[in-house]
Amino acid sequence: MAEGFPEAVGAAAGPVDPFAGPVELEETGHPGVDDVLARLEALEGTPTEAHVALYEDVHQRLRDTLTALDNRPGPTPGP
Repeated sequence: MAEGFPEAVGAAAGPVDPFAGPVELEETGHPGVDDVLARLEALEGTPTEAHVALYEDVHQRLRDTLTALDNRPGPTPGP
Protein backbone atom coordinates (compact mmCIF):
# COMPACT_ATOMS: atom_id res chain seq x y z
CA MET A 1 0.00 0.00 0.00
CA ALA A 2 1.37 3.42 -0.94
CA GLU A 3 1.93 5.85 1.88
CA GLY A 4 -0.77 8.50 2.22
CA PHE A 5 -3.47 6.51 0.40
CA PRO A 6 -6.43 5.00 2.23
CA GLU A 7 -6.71 1.20 2.24
CA ALA A 8 -9.87 1.39 0.09
CA VAL A 9 -7.82 2.71 -2.80
CA GLY A 10 -6.01 -0.27 -4.22
CA ALA A 11 -5.28 -1.89 -7.55
CA ALA A 12 -8.82 -3.24 -7.73
CA ALA A 13 -10.37 0.20 -7.26
CA GLY A 14 -8.90 1.57 -10.52
CA PRO A 15 -7.50 5.04 -11.06
CA VAL A 16 -8.67 7.76 -8.72
CA ASP A 17 -9.63 11.16 -10.14
CA PRO A 18 -8.92 13.74 -7.42
CA PHE A 19 -11.15 16.24 -9.27
CA ALA A 20 -14.15 13.94 -9.56
CA GLY A 21 -16.29 16.06 -7.26
CA PRO A 22 -18.61 18.84 -8.35
CA VAL A 23 -17.04 21.99 -9.76
CA GLU A 24 -17.69 24.99 -7.53
CA LEU A 25 -17.49 28.31 -9.36
CA GLU A 26 -17.42 31.84 -8.03
CA GLU A 27 -18.98 34.56 -10.13
CA THR A 28 -16.48 36.98 -11.62
CA GLY A 29 -18.93 39.82 -12.13
CA HIS A 30 -18.48 39.69 -15.91
CA PRO A 31 -21.50 37.92 -17.44
CA GLY A 32 -19.60 36.70 -20.52
CA VAL A 33 -16.84 35.14 -18.42
CA ASP A 34 -19.33 33.64 -15.97
CA ASP A 35 -21.24 32.03 -18.86
CA VAL A 36 -18.05 30.48 -20.24
CA LEU A 37 -16.89 29.23 -16.84
CA ALA A 38 -20.31 27.68 -16.22
CA ARG A 39 -19.41 25.20 -18.99
CA LEU A 40 -16.94 23.66 -16.52
CA GLU A 41 -19.92 22.27 -14.63
CA ALA A 42 -20.23 19.78 -17.49
CA LEU A 43 -17.03 18.09 -16.25
CA GLU A 44 -18.92 16.28 -13.52
CA GLY A 45 -19.99 12.90 -14.77
CA THR A 46 -18.04 13.05 -18.04
CA PRO A 47 -15.21 10.63 -18.78
CA THR A 48 -11.74 11.99 -18.09
CA GLU A 49 -10.75 11.66 -21.74
CA ALA A 50 -13.49 14.17 -22.65
CA HIS A 51 -12.11 16.80 -20.26
CA VAL A 52 -9.37 18.01 -22.60
CA ALA A 53 -11.84 19.03 -25.30
CA LEU A 54 -14.00 20.85 -22.76
CA TYR A 55 -11.01 22.68 -21.26
CA GLU A 56 -9.83 23.67 -24.74
CA ASP A 57 -13.30 24.99 -25.58
CA VAL A 58 -13.47 27.02 -22.37
CA HIS A 59 -9.94 28.34 -22.93
CA GLN A 60 -10.76 29.45 -26.49
CA ARG A 61 -13.98 31.14 -25.38
CA LEU A 62 -12.12 33.01 -22.62
CA ARG A 63 -9.48 34.13 -25.14
CA ASP A 64 -12.26 35.33 -27.48
CA THR A 65 -13.83 37.26 -24.59
CA LEU A 66 -10.50 38.93 -23.76
CA THR A 67 -9.91 39.75 -27.42
CA ALA A 68 -13.34 41.35 -27.65
CA LEU A 69 -12.50 43.50 -24.61
CA ASP A 70 -9.24 44.59 -26.24
CA ASN A 71 -11.10 45.54 -29.41
CA ARG A 72 -13.74 47.70 -27.71
CA PRO A 73 -13.67 51.30 -28.81
CA GLY A 74 -12.21 53.41 -26.06
CA PRO A 75 -11.89 57.13 -25.53
CA THR A 76 -10.11 58.96 -28.29
CA PRO A 77 -6.64 60.07 -27.27
CA GLY A 78 -6.17 63.75 -26.65
CA PRO A 79 -3.80 66.03 -28.55
